[in-house]
Amino acid sequence: MRTSSSRHGGGRGPGQGRRTVIAAVAVVATGTALLTGCGSDGDSGAADGGAAGGEQITLRIGTFGSFGYDDATGAKLYAEYEKTHPNIKIEESNVADGQKYWDTLKLRLSRDSGLADIQALEVGYIAEATGPAMADKWTDLGTTGGADLGAFLDWKVKQATTGDGKVIGLGTDIGPMAICYNKDLFAQAKLPTDRTEVAGLWAGDWAKFIETGEAYKKNAPAGTAFHDSASGLFNAVISSQPVQYANTKGELDYENSPGVKKAWDTAVAAAKGELTGKLPAQARGHHRRRGH
Repeated sequence: MRTSSSRHGGGRGPGQGRRTVIAAVAVVATGTALLTGCGSDGDSGAADGGAAGGEQITLRIGTFGSFGYDDATGAKLYAEYEKTHPNIKIEESNVADGQKYWDTLKLRLSRDSGLADIQALEVGYIAEATGPAMADKWTDLGTTGGADLGAFLDWKVKQATTGDGKVIGLGTDIGPMAICYNKDLFAQAKLPTDRTEVAGLWAGDWAKFIETGEAYKKNAPAGTAFHDSASGLFNAVISSQPVQYANTKGELDYENSPGVKKAWDTAVAAAKGELTGKLPAQARGHHRRRGH
C-alpha cells in the first residue's frame, strides 16, 4: 500500500454578479495511503499472502479521484506490475467523489463485506482508520511480510499505525503543500515576485500569510482577491498542523484541537478582512491522488 497527492494551482472563477474575481494565490495540500482490508470477501487470495504455486489471482483495488495508477489515463503501474507477476490480474474500482468513497468504505467495513483487497484512503481520515472502531478491520502489514517499512519515512509509517502497533497502510506520498501565486498580480500589488522572496513573506507563519494578504489588498488590481476561498485556506492550515481532527490516541476531538482552532481563526481572519474571492473550494477527492 502506498499514498499519493497532486497539487492544483492558480485561481480563477466566477465572482459576484457580473464581476469575475481572480485570486492571486491558491494553497493545496494532500496525501493518501493504501490499506489492506482483512474483511475482503470473494475469491481473491491476494490479501492473505497471495500467489503460492503460481495460482491465478485477481487483486481488487479500490481508489477514488484520479489516482494515476491505471493503464488508460495513468502511469500504467498496474500493467507494469502484471508484467512482473503474470499470475496476478488487477481490477480497479474507482469512485470519483472522495467523500462518497469514504462513506461507502466505512459502511462496508461495518458489515465486513464488499471490500477490495486494497483500499486507498485520504490521509485526512487516517486517524479515524487507525482508531479503536476500525483498527481491527485491517491487515497488519508489519507482520504479513512483503512490506519494507524501512523504505518509508518513519513519521509516515506512524501515521498509519494503530494504538496497539499494527501498521495498516503505507503512504503513497508525503503530501507536500504548495502555494501558487500570480506573478503579474503580485507585481501590480507592489509585492515581491521572486519565488524565494515570496516564500519568505510568510515562511512558517500563517499569521504572516494574512499580513501579506492585507498588503496585497492595499494595492490590489480591481476585480482581484488575495486568496480563492476561506474554506480552501482552512484546509491548507489544518493540513499543516501536528494535531488535527483527532487527538494523539486517534480519537476524534476536533472541538479541543489546537490545529482546528488555528485553521478556523486564520480562515475567519481572511474572510473578515475581505481577502478571499469567495470562490468554490476544490472538492476533496477530485482530481487528486492521495493516500495510505
